[in-house]
Amino acid sequence: MSMMEGMSRASSIARTKRAIGCTLVTVVALGAGIPIGIFVIGPHVAQSVLNGATIALPNLTQAACPENYTWLFNHAKINVPSIGPIRLSSTLEAYTQEVWTTSCDKDGMITPGAECGNNATEHKLGFYPSPTMTLSAGDNYKNFTVAMNSNMSLIAGAWVAPLGFLQEKTRLILKAHDITVKVMGIQFKGLTMRNDMTCTFQNATTGDIPASVCQTQYAFNSTPFITAVCESGVHPIAVTTTQPPSTTSKAATIFT
Repeated sequence: MSMMEGMSRASSIARTKRAIGCTLVTVVALGAGIPIGIFVIGPHVAQSVLNGATIALPNLTQAACPENYTWLFNHAKINVPSIGPIRLSSTLEAYTQEVWTTSCDKDGMITPGAECGNNATEHKLGFYPSPTMTLSAGDNYKNFTVAMNSNMSLIAGAWVAPLGFLQEKTRLILKAHDITVKVMGIQFKGLTMRNDMTCTFQNATTGDIPASVCQTQYAFNSTPFITAVCESGVHPIAVTTTQPPSTTSKAATIFT
């Protein structure tokens, strides 16, 4: 073998080693980048999707136990934004749903948010275990029934009275902490959610509440059931007339 041939062969071997080295570096970089993308960027994307999701309740029916619990029939419309052209299904694992509204204190009395003006503040009505839900980009319709641990005095003064008796609109605010979302088998934990709705009275009737809902020995018969329609978003609720609100509504006749 001539000297020139030996030098050419050595140069070829060196180039091959460099190519192999570059390939290994690329593979290692990709291997490191995938978990970084999933576990660092992924939670931010998941939180962004939750922030952009909206909830409406075309039908929310409730009946209150004498104390501690409220029976809720949720007919929910959940809109989930897509991520560009990507439309993956995701699982919203079971979590604790907090339910809030607005009200204020006037002369020691709970006053509905519609009558509070700038003094309205958020108050917690209660909480309940929200079931696991599979959601896709776009509109999702979910129906479920829960028993909510409740602040009964606040529900009566800030929710039932304005909706059922006074025919006023109310705020409904859903808050949640430490949510877990699963996408393609990967869990993203520690997420939060807030959704604001504006609710309007629809109708009222009477029915029976099972003892299991109120966690009592006996069922409660002929209990008032109120149905409201809650649209997504913060819309005006302030009372716009100087006339006293009418209490001759259909709901009022049921509650009296």
